[in-house]
Amino acid sequence: MKRVPREAEPVLLAIAAALPLYFSAALSPAAVATYHLVMGAILVWQLRRPGATLPGSVLRVLGIAYFFFYFVDGFAISKSLIRATGHLLFFIAAYQSVDRDSEKNHPQRLLVIFLIAIASIATSTHISVILFVGAFAFLLLRQLIAISREESARLVGAREVESPTGRSAAAYLALLVVAAIAFFPLLPRVRNPFVRGGGLSLQGASTGFSDAIDLSASRAITPDPRVVARVTLPPGAARDFLPLRLRGGHYDRYVSGRWTSRSLRSTRHIVTEDAGFTIARPVTESHTIEIRQTRTTAQGQRLFLPVGTWQVRGLGNLIEAPNEGVYNLPGPGDALIEFTVAASGETDPIFPTRQLPAYDVLPEIAELANRIAGSATTPRENASLIQSHLSANFTYVPNPVSLTAPVGAERFLLSERRGHCEHFATGMVLLLAARGVPARVVGGYYGGEFNPLGGYFVVRQRDAHAWVEVWDGTRWSTWDATPSDMRPGSATPNLVSAYLSAVAESINFFWDRYILTFGLSDQVNLILSALYATRDFMARAKAGLAALPSIGAGPIALALTVASLLAGLVMLGWRWRRRPSLFDRLSKVLARQGLSVTPSMTGTDVVALVRATRPAIAPVVERVVELYERDRFSTRPMTKEERTAARMALKQVG
Repeated sequence: MKRVPREAEPVLLAIAAALPLYFSAALSPAAVATYHLVMGAILVWQLRRPGATLPGSVLRVLGIAYFFFYFVDGFAISKSLIRATGHLLFFIAAYQSVDRDSEKNHPQRLLVIFLIAIASIATSTHISVILFVGAFAFLLLRQLIAISREESARLVGAREVESPTGRSAAAYLALLVVAAIAFFPLLPRVRNPFVRGGGLSLQGASTGFSDAIDLSASRAITPDPRVVARVTLPPGAARDFLPLRLRGGHYDRYVSGRWTSRSLRSTRHIVTEDAGFTIARPVTESHTIEIRQTRTTAQGQRLFLPVGTWQVRGLGNLIEAPNEGVYNLPGPGDALIEFTVAASGETDPIFPTRQLPAYDVLPEIAELANRIAGSATTPRENASLIQSHLSANFTYVPNPVSLTAPVGAERFLLSERRGHCEHFATGMVLLLAARGVPARVVGGYYGGEFNPLGGYFVVRQRDAHAWVEVWDGTRWSTWDATPSDMRPGSATPNLVSAYLSAVAESINFFWDRYILTFGLSDQVNLILSALYATRDFMARAKAGLAALPSIGAGPIALALTVASLLAGLVMLGWRWRRRPSLFDRLSKVLARQGLSVTPSMTGTDVVALVRATRPAIAPVVERVVELYERDRFSTRPMTKEERTAARMALKQVG
């Protein structure tokens, strides 16, 4: 490495180590951006003024000041010692980059950079982090190899030689990759405090599911591509369950433009049966649906179940809390929940509804409801007329930020007539309430994207949706006033983009399932599978040995002969594989002239022996030894011309 890049590369490495932190919530993007601005300024300064440092007195003041700031940051600003420690690592990396002793403390600088990279890797969940890990490991190994060679040269008093560390780093990296792949299934599994504790909370956000809907607050929707669940429907279930709706909970309390849910007085543990947890009764044909649901901070332990679910299978426990019809898993759980549900097009509740919702409605809204559904007599007729009216006469707005001000339900119905899916659901519920029909807003996910390669639907945070449930006197039925062509997933991609999206999603699913969420249960299953395979192999081998006497002595002798020949060929091949070195060839040539070269002799010993006994060929032998030592111990291999010269020299010796 040249001197200026040699000084600049650790700074570049420190900048690169924090890049993945922009895409996780372990540290704020502002803190990471500030760190990169400071390190970028240091890099430019060092490139323009190589070897420049800050005075020691300034560095001491900065160090003492940050010692006190660390506690202020941890308890008052970040309110998290984990984040404050991340900021401390940023400070140390910048501090070391402007310290005059940084060259002597190069290993410590690499240690700090390595810790920053570990924080980046530990908080990254996307498969693209593999590219970062590979590039960072290569650069870090280059630095370590360079330090090792420089230190070795200093200890023996040799002149520092420029060496191609990139090739060596690539070789070490290849070995590390092979070892990581081999040992990954066997490594012990621990919970990741960064991913679980530092995730982006979606509570109250307008993208993703939340426990409340506040129409009086300004919001902006940012499409979130994070996967909520992957759902596999059986053949024949499309008629009842497409478009797919994953129900997360409902809202039946409306106060001052804010929707919340009535809480249960106590947690209800669902009684388990042999088949699973029964939460309703099926009315029509039942289907088994497979669900792989990921866990986020906002969702906690909550399950998102297809509308029509009457039984949950494959889970160890299930509770109904904090609201009626909201189902959760007790305990910490895993990052990926795999279970199946039995669902039908219509279900009846097991327990009677404790309290049907009712809302205060303005006279103007009641008048509008009567104009829309004045001729309706049943809950279904009212719901059908109101749903059709809202879908046909009101305008859907993809992002509420485009509205001039926060739009409440009353303003949406009476004047604005534009809004998001939550406005349509809220407006329909209030119009039904004015007609005396109990209804409630439901939150969850809608549609999803079908992956033809995997045969499942991918539901993401951006597929969050709100619709309506209407009580018809017997059961809750699903209605949706949002125009069908404006619901999540309504856009139709072209064939090429759909195929590429399916390939990318399949890769991400493999990453999520077999890397990020490969846990203790997977390890146990892997070990059991290996034990069962070994047992079956031993049983087959035992059966084969038992059948040997019936084969006869001739075939057995033939098989042993063939095996012996193959073993001999392998040994010969291994012997021929090792080419004799230039020193070995020189030893054989000298042996033909009566000079014995023992294995303990070095090149210097051989040259001394030849000078004492065969001085005429000593210069040629010395040249051969020089070429051998250069080829054996130097980082630069012999060229084609040098190999030719070595062969000619051996001929002169012999």
